[in-house]
Amino acid sequence: MLSCVAESFRSGAVMRTRRTPIAPDFVGALNLVEIEFQSDKPVLDAFKNLMRHFGTEHPRRQNEQTGGVDDAGEIKLRDERFDKRLWDERAALIAKLLHSIAKALNFKIEQLEIFEGGYSPQGWQNIENEQWAVRRYIIDLALGRRVVPVALINIPGRDSAAEAPPADAQGNNIEPEPVAMPQVTDGDPVPAKK
Repeated sequence: MLSCVAESFRSGAVMRTRRTPIAPDFVGALNLVEIEFQSDKPVLDAFKNLMRHFGTEHPRRQNEQTGGVDDAGEIKLRDERFDKRLWDERAALIAKLLHSIAKALNFKIEQLEIFEGGYSPQGWQNIENEQWAVRRYIIDLALGRRVVPVALINIPGRDSAAEAPPADAQGNNIEPEPVAMPQVTDGDPVPAKK
């Protein structure tokens, strides 16, 4: 009887998802490595190195730091440089782990083939990045760190100066009542005057 990780490896699920390390099949297989390869030192060593990398906060190198940089294009470039370095480091550690598992299961595949092989459409990455950006924006909005931008625009074909004020059923102009808005002083709202 094959173990779950071995079965995932043989069926291709682990190799198939190696470029998307947050895929459920990949994460599920990773969570079983320590149990199913408990007596295989090379696999456990490769697993521990990968887990250490996943669990470590990585400092930015000099050319990846964004503090003190005002140019949005430069900040984006530095963020991309940092993300690429982490991705490459993780991909190399995943390749080492999968190579160790392949050897333990008597598969003949080179580590370089694991590292360079596989396909993950750019669209998947784009979707993941967009979903992350939306989640981040909503969280920042809820925490008061971001605002919703609002803009008044001219609507083509409407001349706001020529519009007649609202009228009642008899044709008499209706003046809108002013809306009492709370005043804010030093960050504390003051009740609106009626």
